[in-house]
Amino acid sequence: MDEYQDTNPIQERLFFRLARGTQNLCVVGDDDQALYRFRGATVENFVQFPQRCQAHFGRAPTTITLDVNYRSRRHIVSFYTRFMAQCDWTNPRGGHFRVVSKSIRAANDDDGIAVVASTPASPEAVAAEIADLVVQLLRAKRVEDPSQIAFLFPSLKAKIVQTMKDALEARGLKVYAPRAGAFLKTPEATEVFGLFVLIFGMPGRANSIRDEEYQEWLKDARGTAKALCARDRRLEAFVAARREEIARAIKDYKALVRVCVRNGWSLDAPYEPKRMKRSLYNTKLLSEATRRKLGSPELERAAERRGYALGRFLSVLTALDWNLLDLFYRLCGFRHFKAMFDLAERGEDEGPICNLSLIQGIWPGLTSSMGQCSARRA
Repeated sequence: MDEYQDTNPIQERLFFRLARGTQNLCVVGDDDQALYRFRGATVENFVQFPQRCQAHFGRAPTTITLDVNYRSRRHIVSFYTRFMAQCDWTNPRGGHFRVVSKSIRAANDDDGIAVVASTPASPEAVAAEIADLVVQLLRAKRVEDPSQIAFLFPSLKAKIVQTMKDALEARGLKVYAPRAGAFLKTPEATEVFGLFVLIFGMPGRANSIRDEEYQEWLKDARGTAKALCARDRRLEAFVAARREEIARAIKDYKALVRVCVRNGWSLDAPYEPKRMKRSLYNTKLLSEATRRKLGSPELERAAERRGYALGRFLSVLTALDWNLLDLFYRLCGFRHFKAMFDLAERGEDEGPICNLSLIQGIWPGLTSSMGQCSARRA
């Protein structure tokens, strides 16, 4: 268990219970990085781990000390050590709140400057100075790759974030900061969701100011997607084929529902193949794909085994053989998106594929939204 200093008493009980049979439990942590007391974590779980093992398992654990700091120069490690030594870490209930025998040493003996301050100036001038420093570090090979450089801000919504980003990009350094702006306005999100709009159509309106902004973004995304299709005829044909499949499924579903209404069948009632199948099979203008599926013995057995309601059966009958995640992955195979993966493979720019991966993080909400859209159309 990593970051064990941030576990709470309930988690500790679970870990020891799970390891009760094998007595095989390995924890890793740093008592000086305990951050989550506000949500119930207690650093004593880590500091007193040897005593806890003795109490639960009747044996002491093997301790492997990780006391070498590979990140900071000697001056910083020495300052940290002196600072921590000023505090009294005694626990009034016995023992300590810290591993008192800890002695951290720096792997780097370099006494060079580890912290620099920029010249007091306007935000634009400071950003330009920092950007120049980054370029110098890269040229001097003090940093192997630009992706090893990180910028920390109190808030990514601050104006200085965009100022710093502009200064770096002015020097040819690409910046990956999806949270510095609206994620949906990144090129990758705009392109993927624009293609979804081309395939599924525009959702309904909600008559609100935020919805007006959303509708405008959707229109812009749709325009971007159309431009992509104009440059790639294979992508254009793929989008058209998916639209046709959706239109066919909706048309078939509506036709089957009309047959049910004419026969007085409730969509909430059980599907009865012997009584309903022939009428459904003879539905006028039903596509051959749906008619073949209706005649499938496997589907009929599944409906009987699972006790499908008639409405559920019609949904399964007219369902597409792909979902949103399938669609997303298939889109990633086209030339425009494949080029993004190639950039990452060559180590040139991983930002675009990171943005693509973030799209999956909002999949539950997206699936729900698209499902509601399809339901309204049906």
